[in-house]
Amino acid sequence: MINLRFKWLNKGEQIKAGENEQLLIFHAKRLECLFGDIPIVKISSGINEITTFSAQFDSPTVTGTKTAYIANDEINLALIVASQPRLKHEFFATNYDKIQLADTPHYKGDPKAGDSRRVWQLIGAESGLPFRLGLTVHGARGTWSSTIHKFEEKALSNPAPPDFYEQFAYMTNPKGGWGIQVKQGYMEMETTSKNFFLTGKNFIREKVFIADRSVEQIPLGSHPVTGGPGVQLAYFWVYTSSALELMEKFGG
Repeated sequence: MINLRFKWLNKGEQIKAGENEQLLIFHAKRLECLFGDIPIVKISSGINEITTFSAQFDSPTVTGTKTAYIANDEINLALIVASQPRLKHEFFATNYDKIQLADTPHYKGDPKAGDSRRVWQLIGAESGLPFRLGLTVHGARGTWSSTIHKFEEKALSNPAPPDFYEQFAYMTNPKGGWGIQVKQGYMEMETTSKNFFLTGKNFIREKVFIADRSVEQIPLGSHPVTGGPGVQLAYFWVYTSSALELMEKFGG
């Protein structure tokens, strides 16, 4: 497994790609459109504008590669990918400023039941990368999403559930809102190391308050999340597994 973590960046804050690290930066001015009632193509183009950084590149044709990023918007989101050897993908090999990751969302849930949402899979199985990245946007305020997935039900019925690691990075509308994250399942326990977490599993059952622009580790199991009263919630999600081929949220 590789090591993944989200980090929100305040304006003027610098983040640098360390050894064996690669970064995907999502820009704040593009994230703000996610809650708007605007055409899908605009939302899609917004979430697709990212910048990539890496400590080193193997390609001799790449020159002047940046290794650090300074947030120039109000808030930016970084996905830090640590792996050895470094992942080889066009994201990291060419340092594009604009990368087409997704076109339109999947529509999930029932508006009448209070759990409607739009879900983008930004990095899927077709990428060949050893992780999955996506975005979920609640369709209304104070609604639920992210109940247990079919692959998690199957995994939990196994006497030895496969290694699994997932994080959510939350945004709220209005800004400064809050929500509740329920966690019930197996979670990898983090070590004291900055980048590496594989030390074993613990079964947890807890609930936590989540803040706007915060990050939580998510267990393999049931993990429903809701915005507070009057709060619309969105969250980026990223996960990896030692049995990733069995852990697809999107079929086909």
